[in-house]
Amino acid sequence: MRILPLIPRIIGVLEKAGRAIVNRQKSVSVMLKRDGSPVTDSDILSQQIIVDEIRKIFPELPLVAEESELPASLPSEFLLLDPLDGTKSYIKGEKNYSINLAIIAGGKPIFSAISAPAYSFTFVHSVETGSFLHRHIKERIIPHEKDTDNKIKIVTSKDHLDGATSAFMEKLRKNLPEEISVYNMGSAVKFCLLSLGVFHIYPRLLTNTNLWDLLPGFAILAGCGGEILLPVDTIPLDLSFSIPFIAISPYAINIKDYVYKLAEEIWGKYYKWVPF
Repeated sequence: MRILPLIPRIIGVLEKAGRAIVNRQKSVSVMLKRDGSPVTDSDILSQQIIVDEIRKIFPELPLVAEESELPASLPSEFLLLDPLDGTKSYIKGEKNYSINLAIIAGGKPIFSAISAPAYSFTFVHSVETGSFLHRHIKERIIPHEKDTDNKIKIVTSKDHLDGATSAFMEKLRKNLPEEISVYNMGSAVKFCLLSLGVFHIYPRLLTNTNLWDLLPGFAILAGCGGEILLPVDTIPLDLSFSIPFIAISPYAINIKDYVYKLAEEIWGKYYKWVPF
């Protein structure tokens, strides 16, 4: 499947959905799903816009989306969509939410995009282009982009921090000579900031993530030269599958060896995700 000529149109679809959810953030309506997690009318609106528009680009490609009825099994090629990742942050009026989209073929993401509407950028990866950042508004500052200190910056999930991840961060703090700073943030925006070198490590050792939370970010980070460490050698295409991971920025060269050592201590053996 040749995606390169379609990328501007896909980015345009994500921008359209992003503008819609930015505009209604202050008046959002919140409901609860069967599992007790929140969903908003903005989740539904974003999905509706993307589904309607993406069908014009990929009329025959099945679409698997978080806010739709999920299939019992996944097709060999499909679109994977989270129309509003970081819903809790969005409800609180924060900026750390995203729209995640991927095209999966042969068990791998051949195209991925994470759009951060509040920061006016979309990070894209495809097997034809590699990873690149598209800024909708060039003057908009990305969080911590202008920091000039030499601290090691760890980013963690704002609403899902667990004891194992906290213990991992404490070992980094005790055993690395560099000063450590920890930031909490919602959504897949974290993978974009790792890719840019804004943050260096993103550990998530006990997890309730889904494929639409991870695969777009994994692909973008790997395409920038980053690494994803896993306790298993493959990620099965199973919507019920959830996996711990340690994501490493391409700019974390000086501390990678120690992170490898910790991964081995935690899991006994670790694997580097190979996406392409």
